[in-house]
Amino acid sequence: MNNPPELWILIGPVGAGKTTFARKLLLENQGSMIRVSMDDIIQMLTFYKYLEDLKVLYRDHERLSILKGLALGYSVVIDRTNLTRDIRKYFIELAHKVKTATKELYDIYIFELSSLFMKEPREVYQVLEEHVKNAYGDDPVFEATLLSLLKEMISKDENLFGGPRITSPRKHLEKVSNLIIKGVWFDIPWKIALERREQDEVSRMLRESIAKINWKNIMEKMKAMFEPPVKEEGFDFLYRIDLHGNMEELN
Repeated sequence: MNNPPELWILIGPVGAGKTTFARKLLLENQGSMIRVSMDDIIQMLTFYKYLEDLKVLYRDHERLSILKGLALGYSVVIDRTNLTRDIRKYFIELAHKVKTATKELYDIYIFELSSLFMKEPREVYQVLEEHVKNAYGDDPVFEATLLSLLKEMISKDENLFGGPRITSPRKHLEKVSNLIIKGVWFDIPWKIALERREQDEVSRMLRESIAKINWKNIMEKMKAMFEPPVKEEGFDFLYRIDLHGNMEELN
């Protein structure tokens, strides 16, 4: 896991092949990537029955998973439709927040270690903790994420895998501060996506055991709100996948 983590934002309607693509990514990056899916979060918490009064809870689970994954150096693939620029902006800004914070911590870490007054490691971490609390105290979830990262960095205890996950704080902070944002647009006909969803027997059985879903109406609403992605939204790389699975990079 020496390469910078990557945030993969998948874009496209239900039935477009996003989950299949995400699973392929996970297989290719075993041990260094996690998948975050709002569908799976809702399934885990309320078994596919979306409850409006739990909306904040769903989003908190999603946000925390992304933040902690990136901060710990994992690549993260966001497996949801991400149809509008505002939704994509939310995740892109999360990634930039992690980049900015870890770059700040890296700079402070290097400065403190190179100061004329030799400091013990725990003194350096106290300085880092104070910075986190002062700079990000208005965002308790993000503050807690960074404090957990610092605790992980200073910990020398062996974990279940035989040693501390972060062996070089300097290299880790530098790596995370260079994280890369990738978008993948599944540009397939909406009619085909609808047919795939309606023919997905497992999805039908699970979801319709809770409530029958009119996928045609849902797809029409998705199509009406869809905004095609462009690299200028903040992607370092943007790709398009067509109906046949061909993938091209967009400029």
